[in-house]
Formats: sequence, C-alpha cells, structure tokens
Amino acid sequence: MVTTHLQKKQNKVSSRLIKRSLKKANISNETRGLQLEELQEELKEEYKRYYQIKSEASQLRLTALESLAEALAEEGKVDKEKTLKALREREQRRTTARKIRFLQGKIRTGSTTLVSITDAEGQKRDITEKVAIERAILDSNKQKFSQSVHTPFYQTPLKEAFGFKGLTTAAQATLAGVYESNFEIEDKILDVIAQWQMPQAVRDLGTLKMEMSLDSYTQFWRKAKEETSCYVRL
Repeated sequence: MVTTHLQKKQNKVSSRLIKRSLKKANISNETRGLQLEELQEELKEEYKRYYQIKSEASQLRLTALESLAEALAEEGKVDKEKTLKALREREQRRTTARKIRFLQGKIRTGSTTLVSITDAEGQKRDITEKVAIERAILDSNKQKFSQSVHTPFYQTPLKEAFGFKGLTTAAQATLAGVYESNFEIEDKILDVIAQWQMPQAVRDLGTLKMEMSLDSYTQFWRKAKEETSCYVRL
C-alpha cells in the first residue's frame, strides 16, 4: 500500500489528504492499493503524456481561440473571422511582450507582467508597464468591491438604519420579525426585509455558546495549514 511505504519512510500520512489529492487529480480511489513501484511507473507514463501535450501547446492554444471566437460570434452575433483575427493578434502581442520582458530580465516568479483592460472605446488593450499595471489592478478591485453601491441598502436612509454589519436596532428588529420603519420604504423592499426574520425553529434553540476549549484549539492547529486556514477565536 502507498501509505505503508510512506510510513516506512517516517513520513506523516493523512488519509483525508490522500483522498482529497486523488479527487483533485481525478484519480480513482483504487490507486491507493497500488505498490510503490506501480505508482512510479504510472507517474512516468503520465509525465510522457504531459510533455507530449506541452509540445502541442501552441496548436492547442490556437484551437482554443477558434472555439472562443465561435462562442463569441454566436453570443454577440459578431463576425467570427474578425473576432478570431483580433484574438490571434492579441495573443501574439502578449507572447511578444513576455519575450521582451524576459530578455530585459523583468520577469520574476509569481509577478504580474501583463494585464489586459477594456478601454473607453470597448477595445481590448494589453499593459506591460509596472505603474500602469498597478493602476489597472487597483481600478479593477475598486470596481469589483463597489458593485453594490447603487442598491437601496447602500443609500440613505436604509444605510444608516441597517449599517454594514447587521448590529443596529433595525437589524435586530428585522430578525425578530417586528421591524417598523420611521420613513417611507417601497413595498418591494419591505417584502425583502420580511424574508429576513429568524425562523421560529431557530429562535427556539435559544442562545448558543460559541466557546472552544484549549484542547480543541490545539487539535485544530495540529491539522490546519497556517497559510490557508482562518484563525480560530476562543
């Protein structure tokens, strides 16, 4: 068994980790029953397939662009040939930009060297300059996290009444199903507020204690990954 060989090498083995890894890699669970030699042979064959696909990456990329152009043409009723030509030109610019930055020694592992934006005319444009990339990313993040600013609960007076954390008197009254506004609210918004009240079955549970013992806290961090896990509060 795979776990047996790992244990002989004094490696820590988590069955849950192995199961998740197999699922993520789309490998059948029966693989856990293979011997180490069999696994090494399977890995060798997979590497052969990987390098074969890698050698065909350029052609596969062109095929993907053709499929994308066809999908965009069907969705937006635009000319497929013009769309495909634009996608290929964009791909060529991106490739050229990466090569130039590599020759200039500006490419580092994990860094962003190119972003694509849509300008005021609706055209796709590639950016490779550092400050412009940072500005484009900041603008994109601002737009993403401001998607709800036009909604009623981000506007006065609902914004002040409910706040952003659900800790106001109005928010507590809504959960209790007894909210009454002191100002005029559209009926459709009142219908939404009415759906927010706490179900009676949940109310009957009473106040739940959110406590964690020191032993539970210690057990959690023995298994959790510090890079990806949320902090557990006592």
